[in-house]
Amino acid sequence: MTQTDFGPLITAVDVDAKVIDLLQTWLPTYLRQLERERPTVITEGLFDLPKDDNYANVLDDDEFPDHRLPAILVTSAETADPPTKNGDGIYTAGWTVTISSVVRGRTPAETRWIASMFEGSVRRLMVHHPPPFDGEVRWIGSNTAAVADPSGAGRYLAAGMGQYVVYIDKVVQEGVGPIGPGPYDPGDPDDPMTPYDPPVTVGSVSIDVVGKSPAEQGD
Repeated sequence: MTQTDFGPLITAVDVDAKVIDLLQTWLPTYLRQLERERPTVITEGLFDLPKDDNYANVLDDDEFPDHRLPAILVTSAETADPPTKNGDGIYTAGWTVTISSVVRGRTPAETRWIASMFEGSVRRLMVHHPPPFDGEVRWIGSNTAAVADPSGAGRYLAAGMGQYVVYIDKVVQEGVGPIGPGPYDPGDPDDPMTPYDPPVTVGSVSIDVVGKSPAEQGD
């Protein structure tokens, strides 16, 4: 069976997922390193280390849902510049990525300070490690901002935000894909998936049967 080459495809949420995976792997290490580097102002264990479910992908930079704190929020808003194309029809593009560390503290000053330390640790690991795709990562800016407490519990919250451009060498390719008169040309009726990938074979199906009493069945 001839398979059609559809070429690469990278979307904004693919970028987010790779960045979140990188942060989950390395951010606790970088926060503990910062504690060791500044023992006169940071006691070991001061920072609450984010767990895997503290990381989330959000719709925009201003969305601060009531995640478990510290919350590490990743957003890919848009491509940074017009994508470029090489001689093989492969596009390269850079996505602007915002990483927000939402933290809490006992006072406004302490909260801003913790948010700044988180942002610095994120920035350090983002420029240290290989990019999540074939390409490169560039840091383009940072800021710290107060965050309204959605719980109404009177906590002091702040976000340390860093902006990056994640450049990806192979995003999509022109000149490949199926050839035919329409979006789907089955060709041989005995083999309708040609030239597409064959369907996945289902090995087994599990069914849970939940019994109901006669009274429940009459509802």
